[in-house]
Amino acid sequence: MKRQLLSAALLMATLSVSAQSKLDLSSQATLRKLRLEQKNPSAFALAKGLRKIKQDVGVPASSVLAIAKLSDGVTEDDLRAQGVNVIRTSFGFAFIAIPLDDVERVASLKSFNAIQLERDVMQHMKYVREATGVDKVQQGIGLSKAYTGKDVVCGIVDNGFDINHINFKDENGQSRVKYFETVAINNNFTSYDDYLKITSYNTPELIAKYTTDNNSTYHGTHTMGIMAGGYKGATKAALLAGDDMHSATIEDNTSNPYYGVATDADIIASSCSSLTDIQIAKAVEDLAMYADYVKKPVVINLSLGTNQGTHDGKGVICQFFDILAEELNAKIVLASGNEGNLKMAVHKTFVADDTTLRSFIEGDEHSVEGGNKAYIRYGQMDFYGNDTKAFKIQAVICNTERNTIIKRFEVPMTDEANNGVWQYWCSSNFKQYDTDILDTSFDKYFSGYVGMSWTVDSVSMRRYATIDVYVIDNPETNANHKYRLGFEIVGEDGQRVDGYAATYTATFDNNGIAGWDDGTADGSVSDMATAMGTLCVGSYSTTDSWAQLDGYAYSQPGSDVVRGEVTPLSSYGTLIDGRTLPHVLAPGAFVVSSMNRYYMQAIGLADADTLLSAVALTDTKDPYAWSAGTSMACPVVSGIIALWLEADPTLTMDQIKDIISKTSVIDDALRKADPAQIGAGKIDAYEGIKEVLRRKGDNTGIRNLQSDNNRLVATAVGDRKVKVFVAGEKQLKVEAFAMSGNSVATVTANGDEATVDLSAFPKGSYVIRANGKLSKCILVK
Repeated sequence: MKRQLLSAALLMATLSVSAQSKLDLSSQATLRKLRLEQKNPSAFALAKGLRKIKQDVGVPASSVLAIAKLSDGVTEDDLRAQGVNVIRTSFGFAFIAIPLDDVERVASLKSFNAIQLERDVMQHMKYVREATGVDKVQQGIGLSKAYTGKDVVCGIVDNGFDINHINFKDENGQSRVKYFETVAINNNFTSYDDYLKITSYNTPELIAKYTTDNNSTYHGTHTMGIMAGGYKGATKAALLAGDDMHSATIEDNTSNPYYGVATDADIIASSCSSLTDIQIAKAVEDLAMYADYVKKPVVINLSLGTNQGTHDGKGVICQFFDILAEELNAKIVLASGNEGNLKMAVHKTFVADDTTLRSFIEGDEHSVEGGNKAYIRYGQMDFYGNDTKAFKIQAVICNTERNTIIKRFEVPMTDEANNGVWQYWCSSNFKQYDTDILDTSFDKYFSGYVGMSWTVDSVSMRRYATIDVYVIDNPETNANHKYRLGFEIVGEDGQRVDGYAATYTATFDNNGIAGWDDGTADGSVSDMATAMGTLCVGSYSTTDSWAQLDGYAYSQPGSDVVRGEVTPLSSYGTLIDGRTLPHVLAPGAFVVSSMNRYYMQAIGLADADTLLSAVALTDTKDPYAWSAGTSMACPVVSGIIALWLEADPTLTMDQIKDIISKTSVIDDALRKADPAQIGAGKIDAYEGIKEVLRRKGDNTGIRNLQSDNNRLVATAVGDRKVKVFVAGEKQLKVEAFAMSGNSVATVTANGDEATVDLSAFPKGSYVIRANGKLSKCILVK
């Protein structure tokens, strides 16, 4: 690879990001990478298969999108007067576009408290509805009415949308999609006012003509179908069969079993072409403002996430989500992530006789030209102390056969002159700046670079260091990975360090070598999901297989999915403030929902019975198929919240979290998992809505309405027992009468629930009366 040196001006700009900068260290490392890509795109050719290079997705190499938290009193006019390209200011934040050669100047302005450059994020129902009790809520079994999300807005940010799929139309064939937008960087912008292009589809005519935003993915269509899909018409469907659900049966011209949760909710959606956190944040605000405009409660689903960040809820994006939740009453629900089986984190509290944390940085093997393999470590790792106190951190090269460290790289924390200063060590083919250090040991065994810097986070006041790597093992001198890259941290007694990997190509492992610490999945939770005012969702598995239209049931080799248990890939984390995430689990494997027909056509599988689980018997034969992950679990919870909001539109996120904590189920299957991984347990939509009604009864004085028999919920629960629920009652006296008028059973209970045992009496109809004033007839089988 030909060495290329940058201009002196750009070099000075690159090295001038200091402690005065409002940019976090990860953004500084990203800035370096963007500049290297601009100067020498071929330098990261292997990484193109691992992530979306900005040029590949149309972002002009000369600029970058950012979100900034404003200093008190700063206005949009103030920013423009300082030469800042403002896209929008909102609730004390600004979305801005910055030329790459102007980032340092903008980051030094006193108008900003913090600036973060955009980060890539990852896209992370019959059996679902049964497992969560959604079917009983939708049918109104034992309730005063059915709840289907009517007059609630279901929003979703994603891509791969087929918004005219039959799943998003009402029973009259009219679209339930009320608003759709696309968010993308404008390649042909002539001014920064046009840099971020938002195209709105806000009339029935515009929506009806739309095809898809992206025919290379199905993700948005699938998640939106889980959350709010409502097609119940004629379908050819494959269903799991047998006691073990490992066989399949095909039903022709049957009612579609694979509709979603909030089947009557209004649907709004935003497609982000690049799926970066800043574009997503902008889209979330757009959807929340739409719902605020139409004055309807809104829940917004984000089956997306990133591992990069502080993991304490204090990042810029998390702060912005908290503001939207507070100012616009938006219920924002996020997937925990799909890295629950990866060692994405390290944690250690040092004690007097153990003050060292060391681990290897592990990558992934990928195919390269000529059929060969390359082992690459790629990404950034952040290591946070518990306060401003310094700790010693070094990147190291270890001869693993001898368990000997042969090289150490360090930017000392004890010297404040190093605060915010980056140092890079590299191989000869990656030396780009005069200050890059060509290290002979590194050059011998690796190709690429390792960089380090440290600073103090201005919000959390935690000192932290970032290691930035792009490291490929030399196929000649290090073919057996004998020499490995790692890190070593030395702290003091009582000091704590938490380390987080940003990507699966740079995780932590001890490789079974004595004296090295292993990584953990406790900390794999998406940083975007750690905000205080949002809800985080993990996954459990309702099935370990799925049925297809070829008449067979299939499973995914190596998934280790067990029915009823936590899905192995479901991310989780114990945060420094003591919170554990996710808050709750929902079914995420394997879930059948609507698919983007344009994606299916593009990959040549539009009519493939070996892939489809169902196809709507319509002119367009709208497809359905399976997927798995927390991406699928998240919209289950989002849809359930929409049902609850129909029952009580005034619910706050804190109330929703409390209801979830009181009504979710932790069974024997979940007790096998790490407690941090399961949250409150498996969400129960039915028990949850009863709790919503119970609290609403307390708050609105429904207890005093003597004539409202709808408040009485009587449900047969098997063995001729009847569960009785009356929202808001402090005590219950429940009587059961035969149709002859004779009293056959009486039970009293504290609270608003009681169970009447009628097993000693014949099957048939009985009248249930509560507290002498509410009554209902029920059939006991």
